[in-house]
Order: sequence, then C-alpha cells, then structure tokens
Amino acid sequence: MIARGGWHPAYALVLALAIDEDVAVALVAGNGVGYEMELEMWRCADDEWRSMFSFGLPPRPGGHASGSGDGATFAGGLGDSGPGQRVLVAYEDDIVELTTNEN
Repeated sequence: MIARGGWHPAYALVLALAIDEDVAVALVAGNGVGYEMELEMWRCADDEWRSMFSFGLPPRPGGHASGSGDGATFAGGLGDSGPGQRVLVAYEDDIVELTTNEN
C-alpha cells in the first residue's frame, strides 16, 4: 500500500486498513504520526489495486473531510475513543454505529 500510494517508506505508516472484496479504505500517516493524514479509497480490478481517490484529514480529533471521485462519495472524521468502544458516526441523514479497532 505504501509503495502503490507513492509515499516514502521511511516516513509513511498505514494506521488502519479495511478491505471488503474489491474495495479497500486505508488511513495513512504519510509524513509520520502527528501530521496530516490521508484517507485513501482503493479498488481492485484485474488483480491490481488502484487508488480511487484520497483526501487529507487534519491530525487533531474533531477534524473532518469529505470528497468524491471515480463514482463514489466518501466522508471521514477523526475522534478520540478507546479500543473496542462503540461510537456513533453521523453524516448528512445517516447515523451508523461502529466499534473502534484495537489500534
């Protein structure tokens, strides 16, 4: 993922990765943790993963961003929560309950 995304392997870190069949979403700290992070959406076609789009997120909790590209709309945000906690995520008219991962 680091190499395909064009980040330098000495500085970039994949903080979270979720894959569902041919779609993946990754949270990447491209210049180390504490700087701007990138939310990347990838799609696999013909056994090759390609970035559909990405956008930057601020490094502090409470920040949010949204974007669209390649036929998809995406929203993301940052917040503080412990591992395994249930959180509510709201965007426009949708509210989704999620469980945070162990990281």
